[in-house]
Amino acid sequence: RWIEKFDLVIVPPQYSVPAMPNVLHLSLPLVRSDADAVAKATPAWRARLNSLQKPLIAVFVGGATKPFRFDAAAARELLERCERLRTDYAGTLYFSTSRRTSPAIIRVLREQLPAGAQLYEWRQNGSQNPYLALLEFADYCVVTGDSVSMMLEVADRHKPLAIFELPSIWGGRLWQSLTHRLHAPAGSDSTNRLWRWAGRRLYRAGIVGFARDLTRIHQALFADGLAVRLGAAFRQPSTALADELTPIRERILSMLDVPPP
Repeated sequence: RWIEKFDLVIVPPQYSVPAMPNVLHLSLPLVRSDADAVAKATPAWRARLNSLQKPLIAVFVGGATKPFRFDAAAARELLERCERLRTDYAGTLYFSTSRRTSPAIIRVLREQLPAGAQLYEWRQNGSQNPYLALLEFADYCVVTGDSVSMMLEVADRHKPLAIFELPSIWGGRLWQSLTHRLHAPAGSDSTNRLWRWAGRRLYRAGIVGFARDLTRIHQALFADGLAVRLGAAFRQPSTALADELTPIRERILSMLDVPPP
């Protein structure tokens, strides 16, 4: 609400914060996988996962978040597309749900699981969660497009990644479009100036904040060759996630008048 009162605001791409002198925009969020945790988890799973028919295709399932709709119908569509993967690639599908996965989605997965597929149902403090091991042993990964952390952790592991783009709720998309207009870059036409004038006042009143659009992360991953849409052929990433901690550190040190190490 009072972004101009901060000396530095670091913004990942899903947030539509306008360009300002005190705003540092990132190309992707700073999420990375925990290499030590992955290494610690792998010994207990090595034999179990290596015994499955290859290739091993991990399907990481998130949950509903605005403006996406993730219900039983979307879960069935995910299963249908993954069944095509099994037809195209053979191997084993391994579904792993997460904290935000709803009981309705889990029920559909359980009842309509493709032949030969594995399913882990997330539990609080569960001791048999395969997620970290799948980051190590999966040949290919599918991630539902609601989960920033899982998409970025897979990309950080340099795994072939396919994103299942969830359908949108029309009201959520409408609100995104409205907030984009209210915080649009400066333009010369009178309509643009009127939208920006209204946006500044609504923002300062705490009524309209900055829109969040997770599809911007999808687009960035597609553009960098780090992911494909589910249904396209998997491909090995040719690049790694960019180092964005270094420019952040340099910016902060310059503000503190401290020379970089």
